[in-house]
Amino acid sequence: MAGFLAARSHCWRAHFYTFFKRHRRAIQEFERALAIDPGMLDAWRGAGFLYAQENESGKAITALQAAVKLAPDDADTRFNLGFLHHERGELDDAVTQFKEALRLKPLLDRAWYGLGLIYLDRRDLPAAIEHLQDVALGNALANGNIDGALVVPQRRGWIRLCFEGLGRFEVSD
Repeated sequence: MAGFLAARSHCWRAHFYTFFKRHRRAIQEFERALAIDPGMLDAWRGAGFLYAQENESGKAITALQAAVKLAPDDADTRFNLGFLHHERGELDDAVTQFKEALRLKPLLDRAWYGLGLIYLDRRDLPAAIEHLQDVALGNALANGNIDGALVVPQRRGWIRLCFEGLGRFEVSD
């Protein structure tokens, strides 16, 4: 019990340092927690997030893979792992993680969006539309109100490309 509490204390400190954007110090605290308790899921997740923030994607992937081993049914961790794979251009691994995240949590819109972007990268517009429309358009597509649904700026260009690329819709500004 004492080991768990000591590890938990390091995790709390790590979250404190993370809040104040002291990532290197937070990483040290997560690493200390994991040295005491290698089964501490929170520490693996936190370290993975911060390694990614510090552009250490290899360490981030290793940490998130450890988290997935501890909690294979955690859709959010699977999404984060998929996101890192996508960032590194490891698209097949990203697709695997995004699909697993969606199997676990079908309404995880970030995973639908991630798959949509991968299909756009692969120039598979029908698959991209299938995945992106549910995220950004929702019921607006069924109601014919496409412009009203395209309110998220970073998604707007991608969805416009999908719809106009197939020649099905014209989306006005």
